[in-house]
Amino acid sequence: MKPDENAQSLFEFQEITQKILHLSRSNSNPKAFLLESLRLILSASWLKSFQKGGIFIKSENADILEMVAAVNLEPEIETRCAQVRFGHCLCGLAAQSKTLRFTPCGDKRYDPHLKNITPRGQYNVPILDKRQGVLGVLVIYLPYGHRENEIETSFLAMISDLIGALIEFKKSRNELGLLKSSISRHMIVSRSDAEGNIVYANEKFCRVSGYSQQELIGQNHRMLNSGYHKPEFFAAMYKTLAKRGIWSGTIRNKAKDGTFYWVETTIVAVKNLLGKPDGYFSVRKDITKIHSQKLELARKNRELELAMENMSHGLCYFDQNDRLIGCNSKYAQIYNLPDAITAPGTPYTDILKYWKENNRHFTSNHDKYFTNKRLGNMAPRCWKTTDKINDNQYIEVAFQRLEDGCWLSTHSDVSEKMLRERELITAKNDALAGVKEKSEFLSIISHELRTPLNGVLGIASLLSTSGLDEEQQKLVGIIRESGESLLHTINSIFDYKKMDAGKVKLNLEPFDLKETLTGIAGLYAGKAAEKGVWLDLDFASGLPQKLLGDEKLIKVVVANLVENAVKFTEEGRVEIAVSCTGTGGVMAVEIAVKDTGIGIGQDEIGNIFRVFSQENGSDTRKKGGAGLGLSIAKKITNLLDGSLEVTSSPGAGSDFRFSLNLANCGI
Repeated sequence: MKPDENAQSLFEFQEITQKILHLSRSNSNPKAFLLESLRLILSASWLKSFQKGGIFIKSENADILEMVAAVNLEPEIETRCAQVRFGHCLCGLAAQSKTLRFTPCGDKRYDPHLKNITPRGQYNVPILDKRQGVLGVLVIYLPYGHRENEIETSFLAMISDLIGALIEFKKSRNELGLLKSSISRHMIVSRSDAEGNIVYANEKFCRVSGYSQQELIGQNHRMLNSGYHKPEFFAAMYKTLAKRGIWSGTIRNKAKDGTFYWVETTIVAVKNLLGKPDGYFSVRKDITKIHSQKLELARKNRELELAMENMSHGLCYFDQNDRLIGCNSKYAQIYNLPDAITAPGTPYTDILKYWKENNRHFTSNHDKYFTNKRLGNMAPRCWKTTDKINDNQYIEVAFQRLEDGCWLSTHSDVSEKMLRERELITAKNDALAGVKEKSEFLSIISHELRTPLNGVLGIASLLSTSGLDEEQQKLVGIIRESGESLLHTINSIFDYKKMDAGKVKLNLEPFDLKETLTGIAGLYAGKAAEKGVWLDLDFASGLPQKLLGDEKLIKVVVANLVENAVKFTEEGRVEIAVSCTGTGGVMAVEIAVKDTGIGIGQDEIGNIFRVFSQENGSDTRKKGGAGLGLSIAKKITNLLDGSLEVTSSPGAGSDFRFSLNLANCGI
């Protein structure tokens, strides 16, 4: 170029640069900006009417150039050069070497893959960022015969640097815009002047405070003062801002409707060119809900601490590494632990060691804890042990393993409980010994009395056949009756002792129930006849001849019931009635003994089956007896899986009956 042409080109280049700078201030997207910038570059006069070019931008994930702007390029070139790898073709080589490359026109096509395209030269100018990393490549196609020019290369190098800087600027501005949008959406943002007057407030600020922007702008931040913080608080805040330029803290503000809200605040002092405060930039986060939760949690923690401290049991809490987190004073009191041992962080083993070294009576099973700990998740979640910490002081320890590996233990003084248990065991052993002695005594007495009594009854029987006169016969009869009554009482005591000791065993054999009951009736018929009482038997039809059961025990029950009925009936009748239901293998047999005797009062029915119990009243007492017969009958029916019941009323007689399930052994 000639000097005049050089000056003209420099002026033109400066004008293009200013237009690109002006273009960068618009809100156009990056692709539109690059396309317009490319058109401005190609408008340079030295390119004449041959205005062809493209801008390639490096992919973020690989060394590949992607065409993002093209002017007047043939479709074949746009398709072929849509993506170019570093090191491939001319623009790829420029990107790889990071140097401007000029390629003159040749006589042959420079790319055999592009058909019907006239050979041409080109500038390939790498676009670099400030760290000299490749952002892309600017490609300017040249008219035939164009030669490299120093002013052109300088201009293109400068313009590529400018485009690189503007690309980074736009990218940073976009990122800053996104950041600002994100902050504005989630944070309370404001800007105030040096006196604290609000000059900007975002939408979040308005939403939380309840004020509109018109109400906030120009007003001082003091309009939000809730009165919670003292003046010294704000004085310290501004002092910190003046010294460090930044302050962070938590503030309670007052909204327009009078409600209070808490904000986590960061304030940055904005300074002018002279370094003087020019205002403040504030970013706040609404933590009202979190703050309320913290206050509630703190309140509950205080309540929990008070509850722990006022517990009647010792309580301690250990972390996953068996180090003390905390304990109540009762725990320290039980084991007489000093403050140094109950300090947070004390290993559990140190506490055990202190116990053993300072109490010669101390014994424990705490090794079980370490055994369970070694088992890990296979160990039980809860287990107990007992410590002996003094001669007569015992502490029950309950361990609780938590989900996070920490564990709790409660410590309860069970000394009185242990003492009572020992006393109860002693009393139980003494009672068992007394029962054994009583049983042995009754056994001895029954045998010792029965032998001479049988002798007395034998002599009385002989005397009754030795020709005595009427008076003597009467006296011998009294002796026999009294002796038999005494023998019956002794036998009842012996039977009751066997029942009470659980020594009676069932002996199931086929027997004839009719024959058994007829025998019992014959045994007591004489006594009934002497009193003018009719003793009757009533057997229901269908009663099997043979039943499987314990004939001896059934006989004892019926005999006791018949004896009582005859004893307490002065006139009328005593009836033994038998009924049965069922067919086949098992029969439900009910035996009833009914009388027309003196009867039993309702208030006494509940006591007649108790041992040594008789109905109160002279008419009952004068009949004699030990009150064992009904008790024995009740125990036997229970043993036979039956139930003995009674219905009665004074003067109307009594009805005793029991039911048994007996196997049918054939008719």
